[in-house]
Amino acid sequence: METDGPSIDIVMEQLPIIPILIDYLSSDQIHLFKAALKAAGTILTSPNAEYSESLYKNDILQGLVIGWRRYEGTNHGPDIRKEIVWILGNMIASHSTIITKSIVDNVFIIEKLKEILAGSAPVDGSQNSIKIDMATRKETLHVFQNLVFGYGIEIHYDLVYRYNMFEVLLPYLQEEAIMSSYLIIPYLVLQILNNIFMKEQLIDSCEFYLMCEKMGGIDLIEGLQLHPQKKIYEVASEIIKNYGNGQQVFDLTGTATRGRQGQHHIGGQQNAESSQSTFNI
Repeated sequence: METDGPSIDIVMEQLPIIPILIDYLSSDQIHLFKAALKAAGTILTSPNAEYSESLYKNDILQGLVIGWRRYEGTNHGPDIRKEIVWILGNMIASHSTIITKSIVDNVFIIEKLKEILAGSAPVDGSQNSIKIDMATRKETLHVFQNLVFGYGIEIHYDLVYRYNMFEVLLPYLQEEAIMSSYLIIPYLVLQILNNIFMKEQLIDSCEFYLMCEKMGGIDLIEGLQLHPQKKIYEVASEIIKNYGNGQQVFDLTGTATRGRQGQHHIGGQQNAESSQSTFNI
């Protein structure tokens, strides 16, 4: 969705929007809370990073947590989760280390994002709620993709060790998930893992790769080298080839070659958004 950045700038200059939004986020009236979420999400589509800073300084994270707790178990829960994840993703995309570190240090937020990926967030079972839930999982993966791609290795240590992210990422590489029609999700998981392994290789480390291997993740990735979907097998093969230690890599004919350790190709990173048309989402 394209946003008229100049129009947002005009409104922000003329009205005290952000203090009003923060006030509405603490409201126990659902229509005010949802309106505040929508408005915050719209503001954050502006390329002006000052808006993210202003929302952060006015304690938007606290407002999001309060609202998340208040409405989680209601029929508004799926919509609210989706809007909150969208806001978090845009705040992280502002490339503010302070904002991002605050999000990563917020145990409630990260555990709730993990809950979304684990499929344990409350859903009423209706087709609409299930559709919203799957869309929210995709947006949540975009949040983690931005975290591991745009920030330093210390964020990776938090995600892998403090929050044990592999436990919610690796199940998406299992056969039942890969065979689903929502292939953008395992593709994003592969991209996240690829970025994690790439960043640690830059500091001559392979501990995340070895941890993933112990959890069975590398076996899953190796198997995906023969996946019929091009985007899936390309990233899987790139991971094994660049960070593996001699594992087999399969070309498109199914012929085995040898994995090579010690190479990374930043140019090989795919943009998940631009690839979405490849998948049924």
